[in-house]
Amino acid sequence: MSTTLTAEALPGVAGVLLTLTEAPAGDATITRTDVNGSRPVRLLPDQAPIGGSLTVRDYEAALAGLVTYTLEGSAGLVTATTRLDVLDRAVVSVPVRPAQRNDSGTVTDWNEVSESSSITHWVLEREDPVVIPGPLRLRTGAGVLRVDTYAQAVSLRSLLKAGDVVLLRQPTFPGMDAYATVERAEVVPVDAGADLPDWEVRLNYQEVAAPSAPLLGAADWTLGDVAESAPTLRDLALAFATLRDLAVGP
Repeated sequence: MSTTLTAEALPGVAGVLLTLTEAPAGDATITRTDVNGSRPVRLLPDQAPIGGSLTVRDYEAALAGLVTYTLEGSAGLVTATTRLDVLDRAVVSVPVRPAQRNDSGTVTDWNEVSESSSITHWVLEREDPVVIPGPLRLRTGAGVLRVDTYAQAVSLRSLLKAGDVVLLRQPTFPGMDAYATVERAEVVPVDAGADLPDWEVRLNYQEVAAPSAPLLGAADWTLGDVAESAPTLRDLALAFATLRDLAVGP
């Protein structure tokens, strides 16, 4: 049999299920290409497509446009495609812990600035500067996410409390998605005079590189799932040998 790679959209967790079968022995890589560019798919610790069968969940695919996955290894190139553009809300998540996710908001405002990293020297008695050129830095700016209730606004703000790098994905403006740290989060009613106003979460962000850490869990692995699968501490110890295994889930 030949090597196959399939990609199935998982709208409920804003992710994609990848299934690899009949892979020959040898190192291989899985790359995702979408409107945000190309990037290796984040895998669980010690998970690697080195032969046989493998299932991977990707929680960082763009919500707009075609998403293409490429397996490159001793079998050559194998590709699969899917789309996540059935989602109509923005998704803010922690890339390495995708269970920490909020998908209640819609982007209603956005601005971004990329400043130069060039260094300019003004030399005495010289009218033009001496410039050491450098690239534009990653984006900084502000964005506004509108939600329906105050509770949703607080939930989104709570997601940001730990200061983790988050990934903002949204379906409206292809290519605008960003890995970022949030420097300020403001919760404001849209119409304070209304009986049930909408709410805005206004964010000041600094774009950063994607985290290099492995995936540390599944988007649908929660404390409730832990309690159901291992109701006692003895069951927990039998089911999960380490705290890392518990965080990752089955």
